[in-house]
Amino acid sequence: MKGTCELCERGEIQLTIHHLTTRELGGSLLPIAYLCKSCHKQIHALYSNRELAIRLYTVLLLKDDEALKK
Repeated sequence: MKGTCELCERGEIQLTIHHLTTRELGGSLLPIAYLCKSCHKQIHALYSNRELAIRLYTVLLLKDDEALKK
């Protein structure tokens, strides 16, 4: 699916589905975000699934995180 990344806001690119609460921690039916492959890969490189579920469970929280802003 093509569209605009909810995190970096680049448009007309291929998007992936990011579970804001990871599936392993019960997020299968919870909200998702549509992210470009670069943002999605960076999120999972920087944070554990547990940290994502506890602290970074919305797009706004991800956008405001200092490590991801870099």
